[in-house]
Amino acid sequence: FARELRWARTILSLNPVGHCFSFLTNTISVAVISLAINDLTLDIDPIEVAVIGLAVILRMVLHHVVSRSLGVARRAPYWMIPLRDMLSFAVWAASFLSRKVYWRGGRFNTRPDGSMVKVEALETK
Repeated sequence: FARELRWARTILSLNPVGHCFSFLTNTISVAVISLAINDLTLDIDPIEVAVIGLAVILRMVLHHVVSRSLGVARRAPYWMIPLRDMLSFAVWAASFLSRKVYWRGGRFNTRPDGSMVKVEALETK
């Protein structure tokens, strides 16, 4: 998680607009969140379930097609795809909460140009 968070925060500093809209690649998370916002009641609508199911199926098809076209011999199990999508969304959301990253045992802050400054160096100034 820490490694991907560091990558996401670096991408955010280098390409803020692209990073802001990259959540659209997490189709399952977007479907779940948009339907939760749309219907804040506890009832389960069959159309909502169908939309989330369609997002999961299309994500699995995408995983299969890309893996085969790249010749990946060992693919992740299909049941892990929704979990990975949700984890990727969590990393994306967490990337906006701070500029701190952990790298090689040290704590750093990312700058707008993508460079990193050691936190201890900032605190001594």
